[in-house]
Amino acid sequence: MFSSAITFVAIWLFFKTFLPSAGYRWALLVAILANIYMQFHVSPQSVGLVCGILTLVALEKADSRWKAVAVLLFAYIIISHPTTAFIVLSAAGLAWLLRMLLVKGRKILAEPLPLLAVCWLAWSFLYASPFQQGVAGLASTPLTTPTVPVTGIVLLDVWIAEIAKRLTGIFCWAPRMRFIVLGVFAIGSVYYLVRQWLNKANRGQKLLITYTGFLVAPVIMTLMDITFIRTGQLHDRYFLFFLLVASILLVRLVQESSHLIRKNGFLLALVFLTLFSFTTVYYQSSLFIISDETVSASKFANSNTASQVIGGQLVPDLADPNQSACLRQSRFYHLYPEPLASFTVPAVIVFDDHDRLRYQVWYGIEQYDFYADEVELGADFDKLYSNRRYNMYWFPGDGD
Repeated sequence: MFSSAITFVAIWLFFKTFLPSAGYRWALLVAILANIYMQFHVSPQSVGLVCGILTLVALEKADSRWKAVAVLLFAYIIISHPTTAFIVLSAAGLAWLLRMLLVKGRKILAEPLPLLAVCWLAWSFLYASPFQQGVAGLASTPLTTPTVPVTGIVLLDVWIAEIAKRLTGIFCWAPRMRFIVLGVFAIGSVYYLVRQWLNKANRGQKLLITYTGFLVAPVIMTLMDITFIRTGQLHDRYFLFFLLVASILLVRLVQESSHLIRKNGFLLALVFLTLFSFTTVYYQSSLFIISDETVSASKFANSNTASQVIGGQLVPDLADPNQSACLRQSRFYHLYPEPLASFTVPAVIVFDDHDRLRYQVWYGIEQYDFYADEVELGADFDKLYSNRRYNMYWFPGDGD
């Protein structure tokens, strides 16, 4: 409850700051219903969300004490949740650059954004986390490297493949609903921004420039992340920030209507649309249930302390975490397309029905089936363990 309350207060401050009118209440309602990517429980992601939002709020304040708070908050999320730091810096940085170009005034130069950028880059180049290793690798690797897709056709193929994986398969309707809601929010937000920018009198407005930076940055960062940093994987963290800003822009668009009945009708229709998105909150929760079969299979795998573990979804041994099979576990998507027969060390191969569903949803079912077929057709794999969900096989390694 405490975590949820803190998260709600942070989001409320965000809307109160960037939508200084009574309409922020509507934007808050729309965002909470539509933004199924928000997390209210205690986790690195939720704490990062709170600190990231408060960083943007503090940067918007004129008082130097607020700027100091922003620096401290940003320093925390650099360490605790680098993906949030990535999006906060990109959104605030893009808004800052646009203000530099479009607004006359030296006060902009006094903003702490350059300091935040230096801190983040320094932490990234220290290889402090796998995500930052990817960022540092992107910055230090020439774009001509064959392993990095550089042509427009290849990039488009990656993006289309990622979208297609989420709109087809066993869980197709929930992502389609989310896709429709994201599309409506994107079209409405872009339409509002274009209308405002076409009016020359609005081009120097601080809030309009901020909205533009905050909306464009998540899109750019999503494309960069999927293409260069975590190649071939689409993470929804950026959607969270995108929908926060898009909720403000849609409410502002509706509020421009001078007809009261029409305006209220549009607001109710918007809330009704977001309810469709809200119904998809738990659509993948069954993939993360820890069943009795999972516990039993994990205990068996934990008992094989000398062997490598490949595949499956296991839980750690709480009595002796240092002996957990999770510490010796590789997933199929880590190894693909290297065959299991190439391993030189003994290994326990784990197949899990729920894990197969995860591959259908996220990684690609061909990776799971590749290893399932190898074990089924190979003569070097002996069944060790089986229950209703799990099948485990022993592979002696190439040396035996």
